[in-house]
Amino acid sequence: MLDSATRRSILPMTLSVVLLAMSSGGEVAAQTVTAPNQCQPTPTFPTGSVTCPAGQVPRVVFSETFDTGFGAFTEDPVPVGANDLTLSTAGDTPSFGTGPETTAACNGSSNVGEFIFLEGSFTLSGEVHCMSTQVDLTTLAPPLGLSFWFYMFGDNIGTLSVDASGLGLSQFTLGGQQQTENGQAWQQGFLNLNFEAGAVVDIQVCMTEGDGSVSTFESDISIDQIQIFNGCEVPVFMDDFETGDTSAWDLL
Repeated sequence: MLDSATRRSILPMTLSVVLLAMSSGGEVAAQTVTAPNQCQPTPTFPTGSVTCPAGQVPRVVFSETFDTGFGAFTEDPVPVGANDLTLSTAGDTPSFGTGPETTAACNGSSNVGEFIFLEGSFTLSGEVHCMSTQVDLTTLAPPLGLSFWFYMFGDNIGTLSVDASGLGLSQFTLGGQQQTENGQAWQQGFLNLNFEAGAVVDIQVCMTEGDGSVSTFESDISIDQIQIFNGCEVPVFMDDFETGDTSAWDLL
């Protein structure tokens, strides 16, 4: 097994980003990717960003799937009302006409695991809801990138912002409806973290409610599979018996 330093030196990961929006200090990108590639960045996202040698995969140094709750993240500020960041139930949101109703499942299945979404059941236009965490990157060197998956379907979608600068810069900002119905593919967002190598990084995700005069409940913004990648590595052989994926085995 290769040590982490050797793995990082095998192949530099070029973070060449297709710009979708930008603010001070960061690059952002998004593209639609269909299952079952929703737990790894695809070879062309962003263009040329992850081109691992045969038999290697992007090295994951941080991962939060929200399958058992907020996990590493803490709501900030503390919840104060009915409209808030909420854990999905069986991969679903309670409102019709909004939300994904399918998780970003690693094996392409629907309703596998959970995600975090903005529950906007009342008219609170412009209200901001955030969650944050810290990740220790002090022992890591570039290339580093933050990947996340999002779903923004509904007539009253506000804004999704992701920041890793610790300065509230909202390096990724995207507003309005991105999907047009339930069951469409999640989209992937990406943040270049090279400038955070060797530091403790503050990651903050914020969701802002849309125009309350349009709809009082069709405003769910969802996020899932937040991961930090650091170069390439040889994968550990595992198969997902829990979800019934036995593709790596010859079954008699």
